[in-house]
Amino acid sequence: MREHSAVLCDEFRQELIRDGVPSDPEARMKPLTGGGSSDIYLVEDRGRRMVVKRALTRQHVKDVWLADVSRKGVELRCLEFVGSILPDAVPAIIISRPDRNYFAMQYMDERLVNYKQMLLAGGGLNRHAEIAGATRSLLHKKT
Repeated sequence: MREHSAVLCDEFRQELIRDGVPSDPEARMKPLTGGGSSDIYLVEDRGRRMVVKRALTRQHVKDVWLADVSRKGVELRCLEFVGSILPDAVPAIIISRPDRNYFAMQYMDERLVNYKQMLLAGGGLNRHAEIAGATRSLLHKKT
């Protein structure tokens, strides 16, 4: 399984700096968990926090599992489209570099709770289900 290495993180950090993603060369970049098909980093730049996702050719799984990195463009277009309909439902896109298979988006506050995790923990209220249902209904109507 491929791990986040300090070398890979620093190489990608240098690429981001060349692209002007963090405005400060001293910006902090921390790998985040949960990205089986992407490298995901929290970038802290002069008080601004953003998440950068970079598609991987080889997934973070035990077996060799290869994928087309162009899929990152599909995720990006989806976030942009949903953001045009429901701007509070998805993070805003800060920069996208489809030629380099990454994009940066607004960091969502850590106080937000993942709905799936909430349900698995036995939580969730009727109003959460109503919001999820209304959101999904609107997306179906608009697509």
